Amino acid sequence: MSKTSILLLALSLTFSSCVKGPKGDTGPQGPAGTNGVNGTNGNANVKTGTATILPGDWGFDGSTGLNTVDISYAAITADIVSTGTVSVFFTNTSGNWVGLPYTIWGSPSVTINYAYKVGLVSLSVQNTNLTAQGLSIQVKIVAISSAQMKANPKANWKDYNEVMAIVNNAQEIHPNQ
Repeated sequence: MSKTSILLLALSLTFSSCVKGPKGDTGPQGPAGTNGVNGTNGNANVKTGTATILPGDWGFDGSTGLNTVDISYAAITADIVSTGTVSVFFTNTSGNWVGLPYTIWGSPSVTINYAYKVGLVSLSVQNTNLTAQGLSIQVKIVAISSAQMKANPKANWKDYNEVMAIVNNAQEIHPNQ
């Protein structure tokens, strides 16, 4: 027998002796994968909007010394109010975004605060002289779902830079007239 014949015989016996055996048990679950990078199209669980408040937008209550303005924002849903949160930031004189509430100490001192309910953010400004304070400021409102809070458990939702590292979907909103 030639070397070629022996080689062909050996190969044919090798391939013909391969038989599929019975199916074995399923192996253990593999390790969890890592989270992917946030996309550039924003985040469906966090909505942001920016509004410019002009001096004429504020109302003044002389009995309390509060200057107030309401901003409609449909992203603040019943679900956000009951299980999520809303953060509000404003630009200070150096152009940085600062979380509210915020007090500017001086004479007079000025405190800027906010409250929210479904569809609405109410800003209030009060100074220690209890006088009208017609500020011109820009605010950014961030409505955060409970799912997003759970996905980012260590996030400081009052820190503008941390919040903006998570979100990327701002829209322009306007104060109620």
